[in-house]
Amino acid sequence: MIKKFNTIGELADHYGIPKEALIKQVEEFNGYVRAKKDAQFGRPLDIAIEIKKAPFYAARVWPKVHYCMGGVGITKNAEVINVRTQQPIPGLYAAGGTGQLRQRQD
Repeated sequence: MIKKFNTIGELADHYGIPKEALIKQVEEFNGYVRAKKDAQFGRPLDIAIEIKKAPFYAARVWPKVHYCMGGVGITKNAEVINVRTQQPIPGLYAAGGTGQLRQRQD
């Protein structure tokens, strides 16, 4: 759920983030935007804008455990299996949530 805040401090308080540290980090980022150079992470800032005009929006996100029943079948080498022949398709690989290694373990 996305929440709306009038200040960075309110946002920090709501999520239990150390307020002064977050405010300092936002100010530091804004300096990078003005300089068009991210000294901390080296990100491109050509189209970045300063974080300074309220309201501020935030959402708590974290990795979620998920499992997709289905997807393509793969071998232990991540080769996609042809559903008709049950043989690997030459040059086609899948991984992550796309490939279901549990379907075939040869």
